[in-house]
Amino acid sequence: MNKYILGISCYFHDSAICLLKNGQIISAVQEERFTGIKNDSSFPYRSIEWCLKKNNITSSDLTYIVFYEKPLKKFLRVINSSIDQFPASRKYFVSQMRLWLSEKMWTKTNISKRLNVDLKKIIFCQHHLSHASSVYYNSNLDDSTIMVSDGVGEDQSFSIWYGKKNLITPLYEIKYPHSLGLFYSTMTSYLGHNVNNGENKVMSMSAYGNDGTYKNISKIIKLDKENIFKQNFKYFSYQHSINESYSKNLLKLLGEPRSSEDIFINDRGEVANSEARRFANIAFGTQKITEEIIKKKAELAYNLYPSKNLCLSGGVHLNCLANFKALKDSKFENIYSNNYSSDSGAAVGAALWAWKKQISNQRTHIVQNIYSGPRYSSQQVEETLKHFNYKFILFKDFNELIDDATHELNDGKIIAWFQDGLEFGKRALGNRSILARPDKQNLSIKINTEIKKRELYQPFAASILSHKINDFFYRIKKFDNSYKFMNVVAEARLEKINQLAGVVHVDKTSRIQAVNKEDNELFFNLIQSFYSKTNIPAILNTSFNLKGETIVDNPVKAISTFLRSKCDFLYLGKFKINNDL
Repeated sequence: MNKYILGISCYFHDSAICLLKNGQIISAVQEERFTGIKNDSSFPYRSIEWCLKKNNITSSDLTYIVFYEKPLKKFLRVINSSIDQFPASRKYFVSQMRLWLSEKMWTKTNISKRLNVDLKKIIFCQHHLSHASSVYYNSNLDDSTIMVSDGVGEDQSFSIWYGKKNLITPLYEIKYPHSLGLFYSTMTSYLGHNVNNGENKVMSMSAYGNDGTYKNISKIIKLDKENIFKQNFKYFSYQHSINESYSKNLLKLLGEPRSSEDIFINDRGEVANSEARRFANIAFGTQKITEEIIKKKAELAYNLYPSKNLCLSGGVHLNCLANFKALKDSKFENIYSNNYSSDSGAAVGAALWAWKKQISNQRTHIVQNIYSGPRYSSQQVEETLKHFNYKFILFKDFNELIDDATHELNDGKIIAWFQDGLEFGKRALGNRSILARPDKQNLSIKINTEIKKRELYQPFAASILSHKINDFFYRIKKFDNSYKFMNVVAEARLEKINQLAGVVHVDKTSRIQAVNKEDNELFFNLIQSFYSKTNIPAILNTSFNLKGETIVDNPVKAISTFLRSKCDFLYLGKFKINNDL
């Protein structure tokens, strides 16, 4: 008899679900893909509905439903924190109580009612344990040190674990309100970006800065003599405020905050003015101290459990630059991460933890399926195109499609690429992507300014044939797993920068995706075909969405997004559409 486990994450950000069948991931998707609300935090109704329908089961077939954190423990942290911060926390406390008493506190009951399942089927996994499980059990390692860093779970903001066969054991923790993730988010807000969506922009800005304000940043957060990071809370207000993450003291220390409307980079690709330079230096200091803390914590992790393997999870480890700089010289020989380090991935981890704890004590090989979201048949795509009376070209097979797409890319065209199953996680990994030549800076500028509506300082990823990385980048073997998921940058070889002009940042690094045939055959074949014509084994890759929108999930949204963009062509399965309809 088949055993199904449904993992759920929601109510904070990146709501998601994951379904296991006999211990294997068969479906995983984020709620935002269905609602169109970026970082949607709501209960994942649509994701669950799609998941059950796709797999031809009902909620009664579920063996267990596991939630990605323990609500009661988190609720007690909110109360204790409010008491500690009283009277400044009065409004915060009232707001939180309304939120918790209206929905969050009754998570188990709500899940039971919404899915019509027995309360006995619903269990809870500790938040950081969900993160640790999401990467360790997917690694198929029998032994690993595990490091988790994020904003906050129930009360943990940083933790170290070790995985041994089927068991994950805690070793070390740092608790809220001290939090590397919340420090970085606070600085993200100060620098004019949205929290939980703009941290990558701070990382990109940091490449333009220098040490000019590092001493001031180190007053905000620092490592003590025992390498425990601590914040000076006179500069923060997230611990007691509803809307503000930093205090007036931070403004006295660093100056007025940046507006999202302020120009950072001019048309020549230079820091726009003295104010922009100040912000660049603040971003640099923020990034540098983050890297220093991660480096010291990795040293601690190795001392606590000196495995040759290190697994990384939690939102902080989406910082691919910090992962590279902090860990490249570490004693670990292999560093594992995946495409879903944020809370969406915690749904996966919670489900895997439940499988190991409740059903199977045996170490089983888990197939890491990152393309487990919705997919559409040629018939469904054709019906959509005909319904809206769109003109299209239908290729007889994918070889013909790849030949055509290669020709367009070689000719300098920008293409939208919608194929097979939707990726799970933060990044587009070749199934819902916008693609272009990587050697033409004018193309990256066009994508930034005309299609994605972003500032010029935001770089693009390079999807590269895995066996050709050494030819174009200084490959570090310990990151081989992380390269697959764009979780670490790589330094470009100086002699190859001209061939990578559109995907190499000002610091000469690029966030790369190592593409293997066994992971994504169609995308691999496309890059291979492009390589045969250009001698460049890489393609510029960015997510298929417009500013403020989520990655496209279905043919209708793909066509709508394409027609509103300035991409030249859309490849939708075996179909090709022009943008002159």
